[in-house]
Amino acid sequence: GGALGDIACDAADVPLFACGVCVLLRYDRIAHFTVGWFDFTFAELFLLKGWVRSAAIAAFFAVMTVVAMAGLWELVERSLAR
Repeated sequence: GGALGDIACDAADVPLFACGVCVLLRYDRIAHFTVGWFDFTFAELFLLKGWVRSAAIAAFFAVMTVVAMAGLWELVERSLAR
């Protein structure tokens, strides 16, 4: 790999609707893994603030919040990579 552990992708690794060749950082995989830890934080926040009464509903909204934030970040990341 190149600087900071760049790994060139082939066409099979390119996400759906993406065009061209991509470059992934191995640290990006660590970041994607750690995003999942935010679910616990948001679930606790929703419960402690009293915004929801059920742990299941708190977990649902926590996951949806993280999915929305991750989606927005991927759009920013993709726009900066071009």
